Amino acid sequence: MLKTLIKARLSAFWAGLGFDKKTGKKRSVGKLVLFGFLYVYLIAVFLGLFLGAFFLLGTLTLQTEMAWLYFAAAGLLAVLLAVVGTVFGTVTQLYEAKDNDLLLSMPIPPKYILLSRLLTLLLGNVAFEAVVLLPAFVMYFVVGLPFGAISPWGILSLLAGMLVLPFVSLTFSCLFGWLVAQLLRRVRRKSLVQTVFSLALLGLYFYFYGKMMTGADSLENISLILHPLANAVKTYFYPFYLFGLGCAGNVGAGLLSLLFAAIPAFLVFWILAKSFINIATAKTALKKTAYREKTMKRSSPRRALVKNNLSHLFHSSGYLLNSAIGLFMLLVGAVALLVGKDAFLSSFLSMDGMEGAEEITAFLTADALAALLTAMVCFLASMVMITAPSISIEAKTIWILRSSPLTGRDVLLSKVYASELLSVPVLLIVSVAVIVVAAPVWYVALGVLLLPQLFALFGALFGMIVGVAFPRFNWNNETEAVKQGMAVFLAMFGMMGISVAAIGIGFILSILLGAGAALLLLSLLFLGLSLLLLWIMLSVSARKFEKIQV
Repeated sequence: MLKTLIKARLSAFWAGLGFDKKTGKKRSVGKLVLFGFLYVYLIAVFLGLFLGAFFLLGTLTLQTEMAWLYFAAAGLLAVLLAVVGTVFGTVTQLYEAKDNDLLLSMPIPPKYILLSRLLTLLLGNVAFEAVVLLPAFVMYFVVGLPFGAISPWGILSLLAGMLVLPFVSLTFSCLFGWLVAQLLRRVRRKSLVQTVFSLALLGLYFYFYGKMMTGADSLENISLILHPLANAVKTYFYPFYLFGLGCAGNVGAGLLSLLFAAIPAFLVFWILAKSFINIATAKTALKKTAYREKTMKRSSPRRALVKNNLSHLFHSSGYLLNSAIGLFMLLVGAVALLVGKDAFLSSFLSMDGMEGAEEITAFLTADALAALLTAMVCFLASMVMITAPSISIEAKTIWILRSSPLTGRDVLLSKVYASELLSVPVLLIVSVAVIVVAAPVWYVALGVLLLPQLFALFGALFGMIVGVAFPRFNWNNETEAVKQGMAVFLAMFGMMGISVAAIGIGFILSILLGAGAALLLLSLLFLGLSLLLLWIMLSVSARKFEKIQV
């Protein structure tokens, strides 16, 4: 029975790759090749990154008494990547699986259901950790052989780590997955919680990336940071310190690290086995909301549509994260500019030691700096594509819009209004931050305020037009509608290309006429283009929307 359950899960996974779940039809060869290319590309990128990192770390540690740090870093990075990559999968497959009631109603022992889920999750952990451990294994030979640092015990230890570490990451995934599941059962807006969690991870990434870039000067002598890194591993990740010592030849430390891995894993899996039925049948722990009589407020159809679009956006984490990530990045950038104003100005306006520093410093006047920052703002604004997938995500509800006494103009304008309601205040905050930091003259400040707003309006209208022209209704979930399809592709890369072209034109204009004239002329250009796109949307796109068939 266990073998049958595992086989069914693996078959469902492979079938999902080869067949469209919504239509039941086999995917075309072209789509399979495209998906395969994307997966291979992503794997190659991660492998390349870790190969470079372990080459550098191995060069500095394998021939010294700090060889254990190489193995400890490999194990720690592998477990962290696997936990981050599988924690939400653990929630959906183990704690909130949709087929629990069906399987429990069959003559199947609950322990088999649990084991089948854990084994499939274990395979996911193995895949994530292989991306880290395989480069570590390869670089161990590449770097260790010339220095004579290769030992049979180190090879066996790495191989043992490849077998043991997936159980460690699975243990942590089960623990964190349980905490996430408990949290989601106690909140009404699950998508908002997932969005905040994802943004927190993204924020941590940018924080550590910024720290790394801040310390880039010390990378030329990176050996100076090895001892602080080693102390941090010993202090905060002691089991991985023991794992590293074991791989470096300390048999006792290696056996002790196995105990640190085995005991928590045994306890977690034992608790899961004892409480699986309670976990599988757990219900939402939300309190019922008491009804309170309120007077309904009338609103215009267009305003009601705007509210509905915003509500849909904030209740779908996939839609919000993938279509409005540029707005989050702009807010973070505005805060960083205001908080780190002095450090930012010193990094731009004092470049001692750089070739051509005097010329760069002379060029970066207050007005030029404001124009440069505005160019960056426009580039980030090109990543906002709320309108492009807004027609595609209406696949299940578009009949409501079509049957209501609303014109195509009303529907399309409401979606543009919803996008602008989010973009306008965010861009205003960022523009004010640019003005405060750069302190340009008044007409340059006017361009700093106008250009991002008109560029974002142009982007919203452009996304709306391509969204109507190339809707995609055969999606399995809204994330696919936001990430895939011709409309999203055109909106994303089209707006990025337009922003790069506008930056190039603005650079030429700023040389010829000055930064202020460049910003104002570009503002007039995007105002005219926006009026043109508005006319196209209200005429051609509105008629096309009224003829769309799902």
